[in-house]
Amino acid sequence: MKVNKNTYISHENGNRPISKKAAADYAEKLGVSAGWLLYGEHSDSQASEISAPEPPASYKELTDRERKIVNDLISSLLAARPEETPEGR
Repeated sequence: MKVNKNTYISHENGNRPISKKAAADYAEKLGVSAGWLLYGEHSDSQASEISAPEPPASYKELTDRERKIVNDLISSLLAARPEETPEGR
């Protein structure tokens, strides 16, 4: 989405406020309204339009950019996971 990774993560976590311009940019790229992103607002006609794109059948069908996003997400999730201890198993 051509946005700094740390900025996006801070927006997602609520650690940094999202400007109107950033919300409009995200909304355009994600195919939703800025109101929906910021406040969960949508009309009945918008509700039927909001849908996730059909995922690729396999990892091999992803573009290089999409693979990088998936790999970054997996790395972030693994890094955030608490370490297992013998007591926690």
